[in-house]
This record gives sequence, structure tokens and C-alpha cells, in this order.
Amino acid sequence: MVLGYICFGPHSLTEGTYDVYWIAVSPEAHQRGIGSRLLHEAEEEIAGKGGRKVLIETSSSPLFSPARALYAHCGYQVEAVVHDFYQDGDDLLIFSKRLRENRRKPMEEIEVVYM
Repeated sequence: MVLGYICFGPHSLTEGTYDVYWIAVSPEAHQRGIGSRLLHEAEEEIAGKGGRKVLIETSSSPLFSPARALYAHCGYQVEAVVHDFYQDGDDLLIFSKRLRENRRKPMEEIEVVYM
């Protein structure tokens, strides 16, 4: 059973900056650390490829409050705000995190499938 997935890739025209495009965890699996583990695994993979910075875009709406809490918990900070981006009162928030040197440590309990 798939409990979650993450999709990320290099940001074009940059050196070592990556975007997390999607991260999703099955509602039955919320609050079990899966989102944190997925982000951690992505960061390890990115660092292993020479990545130095990760960006994540999200909404300021209350619906995305759990996602914002996850990003903050994992060490991401709001880097930029584009006010009224999605609609009036719903801002685009760009979170970022600077990665350390390659710190790859395999995670035994997660099966990672690269496509």
C-alpha cells in the first residue's frame, strides 16, 4: 500500500536549487511522520546530487495549514510571499531550506521508487 509520495526536481537555470513539486500522504497515514520522512529522503537524494537549496510553494489558506506546519517542522522557512496570488486573501508562500553537505544515510524502512 502506498502511504505517500514526493515529487521533486532541479529548478531550471540554477546551480543546485531543487523544487518539491508535490508531497502527499494518505489521510489514514497522517500524523505518523511519513511526510517528514519523505522530505528527509528527498533532501538526502538532492544533497547526493549536489543540491544546495530546496524550495516548496504552497497556499496561505487554512486548508494548507498542516502542510505549512510540516515544512516548518522540517526546517523550512518562508522565503517569499506573493500576496493575493491564488485569489484575494490567498497568498503564495515560498518555503526554502539550505542543505548541508552530502549526508546520505539510507532509510531502511522506506522503499523509494524513482521514476
